[in-house]
Amino acid sequence: MVVKFLPNQQKSQICLQKSMQCRMKRYIQPFERKLAAMEFEALCEVKGAEESVQEIPKTVDSETVKNRLAYWDCVEGENIEPTLQALLEASYYSECSDTGELVVERLPNTRILRYGPHDLHEYRGKFFPQLVRALMNIAKLPEGALVLDPFCGSGTTNVEAAVMGMKSIGMDLNPLSVKISRAKVGLLYTEPETLQKETERLVAEIQGKSGALPVPSLWDDSELKYLRNWFNETALREIDLIVSSIRDRSDQVLRDFWEICLSNILRGISWQKEVDLRIRKEIGSYTQGTAVKRFTEECARQIKRILPYRAVLPELPVTFFKVVEGNSTTVLPELRKYQEKCDALITSPPYATALPYLDTDRLSLAVLGLLKRDEVKKRDLDMIGNREVSEKKRRELWAYYEARREELTQPIRDIVEKIALANHQDGVGFRRKNLPALLGKYFLDMLDAMRAQESMLAAGAPAFYI
Repeated sequence: MVVKFLPNQQKSQICLQKSMQCRMKRYIQPFERKLAAMEFEALCEVKGAEESVQEIPKTVDSETVKNRLAYWDCVEGENIEPTLQALLEASYYSECSDTGELVVERLPNTRILRYGPHDLHEYRGKFFPQLVRALMNIAKLPEGALVLDPFCGSGTTNVEAAVMGMKSIGMDLNPLSVKISRAKVGLLYTEPETLQKETERLVAEIQGKSGALPVPSLWDDSELKYLRNWFNETALREIDLIVSSIRDRSDQVLRDFWEICLSNILRGISWQKEVDLRIRKEIGSYTQGTAVKRFTEECARQIKRILPYRAVLPELPVTFFKVVEGNSTTVLPELRKYQEKCDALITSPPYATALPYLDTDRLSLAVLGLLKRDEVKKRDLDMIGNREVSEKKRRELWAYYEARREELTQPIRDIVEKIALANHQDGVGFRRKNLPALLGKYFLDMLDAMRAQESMLAAGAPAFYI
């Protein structure tokens, strides 16, 4: 594809100089300005890069700087040349023509966090891709480095590693997160024409069959009973048709992509209150064809995001990435051969008792057959930062905390036990009463996870926990 950049500004006086200079994004947050200075200093091996315009040392390859920086707009010399990151963000509001040409008329003047594959699926508490890229620069990771994300969520670290020519390992206990992460990275290596044409074929097949909907056959009686409690019967039949048609295809990346597109619309066509993270039901009317229509629209919306992004992205060498489902408090058997071989860890760990990670995705997990309903409660207990426990489990967890409390630092023990003193009184509601035990479990789980993750890192490798 051809990419044209049409700057929306005249050359500045800076551009008339022979030296190459870099301009920091003007709209970024104060913490991002600090990261911008740190990444410039690391890449250019200079000190004191807090100013918005920095000269690139003549000993440094300006192309490398242009292709790697996260929080900088342009490299300016005889011409204005946008950084690769600025163009990737600009792909958010740019469209490819029928001939495959992409014209970028302006660079972003506001923060854009959901561009290209980073917009593929709604994910609460997702990582900022620019932050990941900046940390890779600050760590001075070269192409081919191996990056670990033990709480990969929606795969932001894995995507950014691939874009930077690095290898990655991701892991998560949520099977939907694993599917999203694999789809996002896989799309970087899928021909855009293949993505578009195969999606058109799939949609045409689904629309052709939607007049005579089959009785749902994908799920066993228990799962079907659960789903019928949350979907209109016609909607469920359309969903069955969509999933069955997807699974007739052989390309795993495309199958993952289409299933993620379906996952993204499930709340909107269910009786789950769409804007509510909690489990609240609101039965409404359903018009036949809605699921097929919304799935078609979601596929088109995502392709419209991905094609401009891929047009901007240089051709990537297919590099190693591995995303596995599992508990990060241990080293999984399939990852043991990578122990002491990871060059950096970049992750956004779970919040303590803040987000219902599995419940948020429960309809997708059931529809796509990723986790049986009778397995959800156990999996939720295994999650770091889980929010719900029974009274019996609360007591067990508090005894577990007391048995291991000396492994934690004094400030952590102080805060957990201060909350316990207040919340273990008579008359306190169950959520408040559960909090000390859940916090104790959270910090012990994170301790175990950090110990396991440390064994994956090469000597001297940095670890960033955001």
